[in-house]
Amino acid sequence: MYSTVDDYLADKDPAAVDAFRRFRTLVFALGDDVEETVHTSEVSWARASSSTPRVFAAAFLYATRLEVALDLSSASITRPCVRRTPRRAGSPLIA
Repeated sequence: MYSTVDDYLADKDPAAVDAFRRFRTLVFALGDDVEETVHTSEVSWARASSSTPRVFAAAFLYATRLEVALDLSSASITRPCVRRTPRRAGSPLIA
């Protein structure tokens, strides 16, 4: 297991690292109760304020791309800004 996000990102592709850092900023913007855990193969985020913290997002870098897993179950969505509608073709995921 890596001890920090910087350790995890150290040997990764610079463009993928940039995408990861932008995604990470979006995750932390969800609130002060977001807790980050760095694993050997991924970084995950959970709500620390929950009685049983549940991971709602995880991300890892594979070669030159960022891969993201999101838990969109109703229990994990606590903000009205998160919608369950598919994005339109051509619209960016991260601006």
